[in-house]
Amino acid sequence: GLSRWLEEQREDNFFSVEQLRVAPPRATACFGTGSKAGREKVSSNVAGRDEIVAACGRLVACLPDQYRGPVRQDAEALAEMMVRLCPKTPWLVLKLEVVQNNACWRWHQDNYTGRSIVTYVGPGTCAVEDSAVNFDRFRERSNEGLVNEKGVYQMQPNGVLLIKGNLWPGISGLGLTHKSPDYRTENGGPPPKRLILKADLAEERVLS
Repeated sequence: GLSRWLEEQREDNFFSVEQLRVAPPRATACFGTGSKAGREKVSSNVAGRDEIVAACGRLVACLPDQYRGPVRQDAEALAEMMVRLCPKTPWLVLKLEVVQNNACWRWHQDNYTGRSIVTYVGPGTCAVEDSAVNFDRFRERSNEGLVNEKGVYQMQPNGVLLIKGNLWPGISGLGLTHKSPDYRTENGGPPPKRLILKADLAEERVLS
């Protein structure tokens, strides 16, 4: 199955990635500078549904045949949801990641617009309610005493988590506090590999 295939893959935070411009640049959208022809040229470079569907097809080409269809459908649904929620955010980044040791173990918020994330194999992402976070200790390097564990939730495999980042439109305060799951093996071995699908919205181009 997918778990057996995953064990043969090396850890890679950019295992498969697609980047699309899904809205005009903020400067163009806000100030309307330049000629009409210039504005039309920018608009023509904005990806629509057909381009998103094609990108999702390329994204899953690395997966075994039997899993490409379901994961592609998930990617399409997440991408379209994110674009619909924040239609003025310029960049959509779709990623399949193989994660094991190189993970975000510390509680944090993301400095971008937003992310939807699904873990297909391995433990899911952890998130915590704002009321359970000790924000006065956020500059410390340790997670100890940073959150009240009663306010922590962990996603189950195949569940979708919507993470509002610090740049989410109209957000009051910071984005969702979250982190990679804790996982300690009895013999001190490495954590399990995780296969993750992400659909991110960003203000700036992520990949050169």
